[in-house]
This record gives sequence, structure tokens and C-alpha cells, in this order.
Amino acid sequence: MANPINNISNLNPSIVSNGTPNEAKTKDIGKDAFLKLLVAQLKNQDPLDPQDQGEFAVDLAQFSQVEQLTEINKKLAEGAAGGGGAGLASYLGHEVVLKDQSVQVAGSDAGMLQVNPSTALSSLKVELMDANGNITGSKTFSNLAAGRQLVDLDQIGAPSGSYGFKITGTTTNGTPLTVDGKVAGIVSGFIPGPEQTLLVGSKEISMDDIAEVHLAK
Repeated sequence: MANPINNISNLNPSIVSNGTPNEAKTKDIGKDAFLKLLVAQLKNQDPLDPQDQGEFAVDLAQFSQVEQLTEINKKLAEGAAGGGGAGLASYLGHEVVLKDQSVQVAGSDAGMLQVNPSTALSSLKVELMDANGNITGSKTFSNLAAGRQLVDLDQIGAPSGSYGFKITGTTTNGTPLTVDGKVAGIVSGFIPGPEQTLLVGSKEISMDDIAEVHLAK
């Protein structure tokens, strides 16, 4: 079994990835530095004009996200050393991106794709294609915001099997846009044991199949 995910991109609160350290943005800071800045801000605030409680709550929420992903990293390492279900449980409720870039259809269930349009879309169309490039099913989504999000391919209309996919979108001003996608889903359960497995939708996913872990939106 491959090593579990073992790095957090400079503790960016939105993603744990198997990518290289060079992918981390320089504007991100570590959790210790974040906590020191937060404490310094509280010490030096004007007592007659204290920090807005709403902004403070947002700061604490961001720190909580960082701590949550750090704990995932810790528990996954313990799981690799025999911690078993403790590491698997850390995935529950999180969004995972899979290494497999084929959509697996089983009955009406085709799983999910992660898309990340650079601008808002009036529509987005996902088409599944067989090995010969023939379109076997499609599904259209309306009014998507810009940024990372999941789209559910339930009832896409393709027979059970493995398919490639093509994603096209139309911006709010009518401009066509090609959109990249990744096979993804939300972890709903796990099966401990020698072959540790996560439940993503109706599918059992090996730990080796995971490329990224995100906080679910």
C-alpha cells in the first residue's frame, strides 16, 4: 500500500494534496504563525474599538479548518503504522479527488466530478464518451458560480461501464468555455482491515486511489 497523504500545502485551509511543495502559494502561512498573528491582534486592539466579533469568528473558523486538516494528516500517519480505522475516520465528510480519470457508471449512479470554472457560467454540460469517442450520455447544469465545486452525474443516461468525459460551459455573456474536471466525491464511510477502503457515494475506494483531500463546501 502506498504511503498515505502526508503533506498539507503550507497548511492552506482548503486542501490536502499529494502534490509537490512548489505548488503551495507563498501567501499561505503556517498554523503557528497564524495563531501568533491572531493573538497579537487581540493584544494590540483598541479597547474602545475592539475587533468586530463577526470578523473574529471568521478568523477562528479558518484556524479551526487548518487544525482539522493537520489532524487528518496526523491520524493518517498513525493509520499507516497500524492505527487502522482512526486514520480512515479522518476522511469522513471530506471531498476527495481520485487519480482515476474515468467516470464509472453503475446503474443510474455515475458519481461526481469536481469542476473549477474561472468565471460564472450560465450552463455547464458534461458528456460521457466510450472508447470509440461516441457520446453515451450527457447532463447539463445551470447557473454555476466561479470556483471549485462538485457536480452530481446521477441519471446521466449512460449504460454501466467506464467512460471518458468532456466538459463545456457557457459564460453569463454567452462565451463558450472549456472546463477541466476531476473524478471526485464525498467520503460517507470506511471499511477498516488489511485493505483499507473508503466509501465514496456507492463506491468502495482504495486509499491508493486518492490524489487530493478538500474540505467539503
